[in-house]
Amino acid sequence: MVVNDTDGAVLYGADIRGMGQIKEIYTGTGFDTDTTTSENQDHELTAITSSEIGNADYLVIEISLFSELQQDEASESNNKIQIQTKEVGGGYSDSLAETNIHRIACNSVSVPIYDDDMWLYMKWVHTLTAGEKSNGVQVKILVESNASATNGRAAITNKQTILSTGY
Repeated sequence: MVVNDTDGAVLYGADIRGMGQIKEIYTGTGFDTDTTTSENQDHELTAITSSEIGNADYLVIEISLFSELQQDEASESNNKIQIQTKEVGGGYSDSLAETNIHRIACNSVSVPIYDDDMWLYMKWVHTLTAGEKSNGVQVKILVESNASATNGRAAITNKQTILSTGY
């Protein structure tokens, strides 16, 4: 198979090294939550070196998780996610700012317990900075779960997080 770039030139092995390769599959519990009030968790994925990045311009972050919310009063429960990146040796900054991924709200105090569970999949593509390409890159996943005050519960369970380079 011949791979060409956008102007039709043939790309050789050195040109495509690191593109489209899975760098980590994380199935741990580092950013899982389970709370009846509020809980924040985060997890740093393994750093990717500049040689592992190769000529890739993008980092693809795929997250499969299970989200659970429960409440029975006139308020809101929610689960949020945030993705940060940094060049190795630097400080983190947002690639994806904190975002609601699951929310329920009731407008009556007299409703029975409302339970909403769902499987979520998200794919986030991060454009690598020049510093991340030359020094390596690290990703941090941050989550926040907030449960309503009465009989509320909020939980996030990571099922699989995949980190790969993209082109």
